[in-house]
Amino acid sequence: MKQFKFTVNMPPSTNRIWRNYKGRTVKSAEYRDWLKAAQWQFLETLDTNRPSEPLSGPVALSIAMHSSEDQRTWKRDLDSVIKPIGDLLEYVGLVLDDNQVRRILATRNEPMLTGHCRVTLSELP
Repeated sequence: MKQFKFTVNMPPSTNRIWRNYKGRTVKSAEYRDWLKAAQWQFLETLDTNRPSEPLSGPVALSIAMHSSEDQRTWKRDLDSVIKPIGDLLEYVGLVLDDNQVRRILATRNEPMLTGHCRVTLSELP
């Protein structure tokens, strides 16, 4: 069973990932910027352990959220990081589609100087 672990900066809240533009719903600039930065963090973390192709079966996702010490992110809802992290799994090519996630464990941990999420993705039998 394959398992991948990596750390990324705190994603934008799900309330801020979509914007309306000329009658269409699009990813916000903040969200696009986070996806690009998180992709680099992912690549740096998994440089030698990166899969050659996306996982195609069911997976379990574990997210350990460490908010930053500033008041705004410390009060964030835990569930606001799940969607962006799921999207990231697909964006970086770890999974074919984020709907492969069958199990999610999300924990809120003590705030740290800089907010981040430790992510573990595991294949399920």
